[in-house]
Amino acid sequence: MDSRDLQNVHDGWGQLNLSELIDFDLIAAELAEGSVSPASDVWIHDAYRLSNDTPAHWLEQRQGGLEALENLIENPWNGSGAAGPFMQTGDVWVQKFTPIDGEDFDARMAHLAAPEPTAVNDLQLVARLSDGRVAVDGMFDSNGDSILYYSSVDLDNSTSFPATNETTHGLRLSADALTEIDWIEVEVRARYVVPGNIQGGVGLDGTHTGFSLAIKGVERDTDDWDDNDGDGVANLDDACPNQNAFGWDLDNDGCLDDTDQDDVTDNLDQCPEENALGWDVDADGCIDDSDDDGVLDSIDLCQTIAPSALWPVDGDGCRPVDVRPEITIEEAPTDAFVWNERLVLRWSVTDEDGDGYQTGADVFVIDNRTDGGGYIIASCQAASNATASFECEWDAKQDLPVWNIDEAWMRLDIHVQSTNASPEADNSRVVLQSEERFKGEYLTEFDAGQGDNLAVSEGEKISSLRTIFWGILCLVGACLFVYRLGQQSTLPKEAVAVPVPFAQQDQPSGLGHDVENE
Repeated sequence: MDSRDLQNVHDGWGQLNLSELIDFDLIAAELAEGSVSPASDVWIHDAYRLSNDTPAHWLEQRQGGLEALENLIENPWNGSGAAGPFMQTGDVWVQKFTPIDGEDFDARMAHLAAPEPTAVNDLQLVARLSDGRVAVDGMFDSNGDSILYYSSVDLDNSTSFPATNETTHGLRLSADALTEIDWIEVEVRARYVVPGNIQGGVGLDGTHTGFSLAIKGVERDTDDWDDNDGDGVANLDDACPNQNAFGWDLDNDGCLDDTDQDDVTDNLDQCPEENALGWDVDADGCIDDSDDDGVLDSIDLCQTIAPSALWPVDGDGCRPVDVRPEITIEEAPTDAFVWNERLVLRWSVTDEDGDGYQTGADVFVIDNRTDGGGYIIASCQAASNATASFECEWDAKQDLPVWNIDEAWMRLDIHVQSTNASPEADNSRVVLQSEERFKGEYLTEFDAGQGDNLAVSEGEKISSLRTIFWGILCLVGACLFVYRLGQQSTLPKEAVAVPVPFAQQDQPSGLGHDVENE
């Protein structure tokens, strides 16, 4: 290759010849065969390309009856309807590409220049490789390949990279230089755009300018470096290409982070540092407290039925276990005991949790006519909040009923019931029935026969008098009832007037003279 065929600072790139970049004969052959995608390794971009219009129609709309030049002067254009971008000083356009293995990389960028004496816009074409090296247009080695710089290079250094009057810029990298390169990032940098009088306008007197770019040696139709979900991570690097993770993606993998690994993404996780996996029914990222007792389900050993500040739970989510009190009989009548004087019962109650209880005992008369039936004739009650012993004593003279139960068997029933008011308390009544059976015997002064030397105490007399009293009281009541019945039957009745038989209806019946029948 002759040096005159290479780009240089004296001759520039010369006249553009697309046939050097694209094999038009091959394209024509592919089109003839029905191919709709020729030159798959060439990517072309034109900022001035109209998106949904043709240049002829676009000019016709802008003509307005004026000459073309006059129309352009009267109606400045801001680039609307075109592909863009249109850049002003300081703007940078970036596009990433995937190189094709074994192919050279060539890039050409062209932009418009205003006629003299207006200065030429200073646009710079840059290629950044995935290994950090950088190529800048206009800097070539003796083989015509772009010089590769370290990533720290200052691209705005006008001494190292001076501005030129060139409006066509190029880069060339050999296939050997692209070994193990995953991507090439192409930049168009507007280091300086001559400002015009029309702010935002595109053209001779505007503040913005466009460019055209052709690249060969890259995959044209790949979307690897697009960002379909708009989260700032290219599709190729995006593990979640359909999920916009912007603002919630610290590891830049394109997915919403789940910092605590509980399957609830950080943007929805109300407890982002708490792993609630397996304990999060409502999927809010927090460990549930399903019974609202203040203890998380992950460590809660008890289901609290009715949470209350009055009955708090412990660190395990449990209230103290309510232990039912136990009864132990210490002293009771022997089997077949005859109760005619004192009846003594002693028992103890064991209360391990000390939460309080009520206890007592009943003298129960067994009714043999029914299965388990009977009735209570005497009782005693007590209460405590600790393990204690109790005693009840009954006197036959005072506590046996007035009716005779000499033939009835009796037993002692001892009961206890916890007074713990906790929702988890066991307040069921515990009853212990004595196994021994006994009978009662009435002793009165009438029980002594002739010749018996039976001394009758004053209390025994009182018991006998009580029997006589109840008998007299019943007799008096019966007499009063009979008296009332007799009194009702002897009450005088009101006189009833009886009409005189056969009296004339128009004459009074009490006349003093005789009335002759007709």
